[in-house]
Amino acid sequence: MQYAVVVLSLGALVAAQDFKSLSQACQNGVTAVQSNAEANSCINVSGLLSLLVVPADQSLITPVNNWLTAFCGADDCSSETIQAVVANVSTACATDFESLGVTQDQINTVLPYIQDNFGAAKQIICLADTTQDEFCVTELANNLQTFLGAPLTLNTLKSNANLQSAEGVPTNITCVPCTQAALVKLKDTQLSTVVDLSSAVGTECGADFSSATTSPSNIIVGTGSNVPKGQNGDGSASPLAVAGSLSALAGILAAAFLA
Repeated sequence: MQYAVVVLSLGALVAAQDFKSLSQACQNGVTAVQSNAEANSCINVSGLLSLLVVPADQSLITPVNNWLTAFCGADDCSSETIQAVVANVSTACATDFESLGVTQDQINTVLPYIQDNFGAAKQIICLADTTQDEFCVTELANNLQTFLGAPLTLNTLKSNANLQSAEGVPTNITCVPCTQAALVKLKDTQLSTVVDLSSAVGTECGADFSSATTSPSNIIVGTGSNVPKGQNGDGSASPLAVAGSLSALAGILAAAFLA
């Protein structure tokens, strides 16, 4: 599972820490990405950076949902843009990755998968439940928040004992159409060689669930015109609230499935 740790760390680097705690070189590298017009649009870099000012005790659900609305509704990034962003951040933040226990060799191994599979990852991140008219990430996060009986904050994700193992989260939250659709799409991409959830999901949800080859009919890729209205009610994202992180999804799925 070392690759899963690297993937989570890539996101956690800019999402789970105070921006000022990063090295100056890393801060400069992350901020510089914002000057790339295409990256700022197709990834919504401004929204990603704005997550860093969300208090650690404030629920992430609305900010992440708003970021998803902007990210999933935007045009896809070109491979050149993704390559430039990944190269910039990985170089500028090398010492910060080391502080998380991630070696340069591990980063170099995982980065090509990120570059080559960004489009596939976007489809998984943007999965939406048509019966609820909301993103799967938002749906899962809301269900987790209800189960925990507390706001789903960065502090909660880091410290709540129920999120540290599969046994701590009930199957009516983890074994749902959204996660099955994500697993089906994951198995169809190279990403499955980086984060292999099939065995863990099979243990948690059963062999029939994990061996599915088609997504449930009510789960779609919520990009472009299929972006759900979600919590905003009109599909628009508030400029002041737009925020989020790929690691929010990775962290929630990891907390639910990775032992």
